[in-house]
Amino acid sequence: WVRASQVMDLTASTPLITDVARKLHHIMIGDAALSQQNKFAGVFEVAWEVANKVGGVYTTLRSKATEASKELGEDYFLIGPVSKHCWNEVVPVAPPNPIIEETLQATRERGVDVTLGRWVIDGFPHVILFDLACTKPHITAWEKELEKHFQIKIPSADIGCHEAVGFGFCTAILIEEYSKRIQIGQPLLGHFHEWMSGVALMLLRQRGVPISTVYTSHTTLLSRYLCTTQATHFYEDLPSIDPDAEAKRLGVSHRFNIEKFAVKLCHTFTTVSAVVADEASKLLQREANVILPNGLTVVKFEALHELQTLHAQAKQKISQFVSGHFHGCPDVDPSKTLYFFSAGRYEFRNKGIDVLIDSLGTLNNSLKEKKSTQTIVVFLLFPREDSGINLESLTAQGVANQVRDAIKAIEDRVAHRLLDSAYSGKMPDFGSLLDPSDELLLKRCVNVAQRKSAPPLTTHIIDPATDPILKLLKKVGLRNGPEDRVKVIFHPRFLSKSNPLFGIDYEEFVRGCHLAVFPAYYEPWGYTPAESTLLSVPTVTSNLTGFGRLVEESLSVETRDAMGLYVLDRAHSTREQSVKQLALILEQFAQKGRRERIMMRNQMEQTIGNVLDWKVLHARYTQAWQHAAANSESFFDEIRK
Repeated sequence: WVRASQVMDLTASTPLITDVARKLHHIMIGDAALSQQNKFAGVFEVAWEVANKVGGVYTTLRSKATEASKELGEDYFLIGPVSKHCWNEVVPVAPPNPIIEETLQATRERGVDVTLGRWVIDGFPHVILFDLACTKPHITAWEKELEKHFQIKIPSADIGCHEAVGFGFCTAILIEEYSKRIQIGQPLLGHFHEWMSGVALMLLRQRGVPISTVYTSHTTLLSRYLCTTQATHFYEDLPSIDPDAEAKRLGVSHRFNIEKFAVKLCHTFTTVSAVVADEASKLLQREANVILPNGLTVVKFEALHELQTLHAQAKQKISQFVSGHFHGCPDVDPSKTLYFFSAGRYEFRNKGIDVLIDSLGTLNNSLKEKKSTQTIVVFLLFPREDSGINLESLTAQGVANQVRDAIKAIEDRVAHRLLDSAYSGKMPDFGSLLDPSDELLLKRCVNVAQRKSAPPLTTHIIDPATDPILKLLKKVGLRNGPEDRVKVIFHPRFLSKSNPLFGIDYEEFVRGCHLAVFPAYYEPWGYTPAESTLLSVPTVTSNLTGFGRLVEESLSVETRDAMGLYVLDRAHSTREQSVKQLALILEQFAQKGRRERIMMRNQMEQTIGNVLDWKVLHARYTQAWQHAAANSESFFDEIRK
């Protein structure tokens, strides 16, 4: 029966025999997996974000595709849904072999609209995309099947969950058809990311399809809801949280149960960080088997000998904006000004914006008490709705451009006079280098640059009475006044070269800053601080982020200090203690000289790649896959009994 090629087609007439045959087939594949751990007949990586930029999982899949394709070759397939813009990144292709061709045809015959393509990124991996419109005729029956086997009932109003169920059934059908067509004894592996892919994993296990499974949690569903829908003290309350009760209270029991079943049924459970592993052990009642940190393609960020040049060029562009925004402020001396920034989703408490602003208030008071002449300009880049660019910010840049053009005109005329004098073989009369028209133009520039009020805290029109950032800035006394040594610019838009105020993209902006600050309270991984370090910018993160925990485990305190990588203790400190510690970190960094900062940048570039490069981290995926193949044995033992 196991060797009969048609055995999988006997379900209707002999369901019991077919089920036994399937499980015997699974046993044989499991035994083969132990001796051929890396020789998978196919690896299917399943995620909602395949060629679909909606979250951090997209960055993970995209950036590691080169290493995955290098290791697995043509046996590696990414599976996702058709999305609005996916065809900008994917090109349809013909099946590379008869097995794939037959699998796709059989899947279509079962009512699934499926397309094979190549993702046009480094590694050029195969992608399999489902048009979920095809699931409408089947979704009612599929959800009844889900309820029958797993007691999960999907509310009619949860459109996103209906789509996740449809996606799961489509994926399970395709992998099931593929498993029928490979040679007996060849192992398969499915790697499923987040709860949206969980239904597929559940169905494959329930149906006895011969495949080893890995499930990766990038963040637990409950923690995301709890940390974004209410002002909860999540980590303090975690030991006493009743997961089922909280899911019911939040109205997400059905989603939570999909996630819980996927975690329970997978052969290998993984998380992207120790932070997620800790919360999963409580909320999902399973310890992670392997930690899979999110890496990046380090070579894309390398600057090598151009590092300081790129920093100087980017800093000059930022300085032009700052000169305009703070025109008429003699207390802002560009030669004594440092640029700090923080960026990300506007989650006031989760991203640690509250702690950052409080620490900036403490830092400002300390610098004023010490009568420091240094200025620190802090950019807060947190996109949110606004009513357009405020007139003052637009006018300020207009003034800066006007002054810049006038000075350039004067500079050109003075240069010509100096050249004429040099050509004639005599020293110039320095008193006559500026003629009366130049002096008049210069006086006009000085008059235009005067201002009567402090520069605005934000570049756009935002209600200061309701915005959390503006309210806290006012509370801690940061107003961009002449006495303030810490100046703040809240920019609620994404940066790009088409930005009318900055005219600089995000990556270039980061290179031009002196320090990146991300004191997050809840951050399962932390791509933003990771990218800052790869751009060789000294960075503050926290030990409540996945990235922070990774660097704590990977690098000594001495090494981190030498490269300007600071891990703020938020896990074992009170909020007030974290504020004081962060203020001290910022002040100590501000006291460092230019040579020290250059050495930090160089050390950062030489060191951080060894921690974050996919060439290093992808080995953990291989480890997880091998663990799943080996761990399948416990399931096979149950079947044997």
